[in-house]
Amino acid sequence: MEENEEEQPLSKAFYLLREEAKEEDLRAINQAVNNLAAGVNLMQEQLSELIKKETKPNSIIQPSAQSTRNIDIDLLKIQSKLDRLSEQKRSRFQILLFPEQDRKLFYKIVFGRWLILLVAMLLLNNLYKFGVHQSNNRKDIQLQQLKNDRINRAWHLQYDRSSDKVKASMEKAYEDAGELQ
Repeated sequence: MEENEEEQPLSKAFYLLREEAKEEDLRAINQAVNNLAAGVNLMQEQLSELIKKETKPNSIIQPSAQSTRNIDIDLLKIQSKLDRLSEQKRSRFQILLFPEQDRKLFYKIVFGRWLILLVAMLLLNNLYKFGVHQSNNRKDIQLQQLKNDRINRAWHLQYDRSSDKVKASMEKAYEDAGELQ
């Protein structure tokens, strides 16, 4: 019971902190959206004024250098605000296989990383081939030993079952086979 009473204030505190953080984020986003909306409304008012002036007959609007500068400045401000908002929302993760410009870094990566990886892959490939070759050799040796054991058992079985005359001819054949090697 005492643990629940201690945990409840902590969880309430974490909940309140989380809610405050959400509210602060929402306030910041709302402020940015309100600023953008105000800028758009201001531009709409200026546009409607220009349209009203243009609808008057014989009125030619010549943009002054000051007005074009003001419009350019306002557009740059809006663009920078939009860029800041988009930077806050997205984070970019990028892995470059090769650097974009620096030549020394390019060679360092190529010969430092890629070459080592290629050597490691070649080593692993050769180890695999060697392992398969050794396995095949062991299997062939075992098969040959089984064949030799079978022949040896058959020889001894035939020797034990035969007569003295056959035993003598088998011993002579055994000695002749030893001389051939």
